[in-house]
Amino acid sequence: MARLAEGTYKQRIKTLSKASFGSATLPLEQTVVPANTLIKVALVDPVNTKNLKKGDTVRFKVANDVIVNSKLVFAKGLPGEGTVKKVQQARNFGRNAKLDIDFNNTKSIDGTDVDTFMGEESTKEMKNLAMAAGASLAGIVVLGPIGIIGGAFVNGKNIDLPVGTEFYIQTKADTTLYGVATTLSN
Repeated sequence: MARLAEGTYKQRIKTLSKASFGSATLPLEQTVVPANTLIKVALVDPVNTKNLKKGDTVRFKVANDVIVNSKLVFAKGLPGEGTVKKVQQARNFGRNAKLDIDFNNTKSIDGTDVDTFMGEESTKEMKNLAMAAGASLAGIVVLGPIGIIGGAFVNGKNIDLPVGTEFYIQTKADTTLYGVATTLSN
């Protein structure tokens, strides 16, 4: 049996496809991914307002598979990237750092770069998860409608998010993609 945990993402997909479907090419079917579809992602690089400047790239990856209409459209591990639009370091008098990131796009399983952003649905999902976990909203990462990070710090502190920090983003518009047919539903 082939070892599926080794190699690049593309190599693992080919190996998995061959083991599952007898072909190195995945059987893809077209589906429409609605606007505002939530995608849980995790930071690939640390994010710290002390080290960031406008224009820097923030890399992230899909943290959980996303299935739409019984099709796997975003697979765990697929890459995405954002761009720092504005950064303000912590200042005296207890003024916290501010960070505005445009979560530009996330790669789908068919290779399409899908426009994504931090919007109302993703912010609401993060607040719901925090409340379910019993955390106060002041003590978690809260990402506003345009991607301003604020809240995961004490007054006058810089924003410091380690690799693996998870949060939600969402698709900007209805997008037609090819996904792997599954028996799972969304």
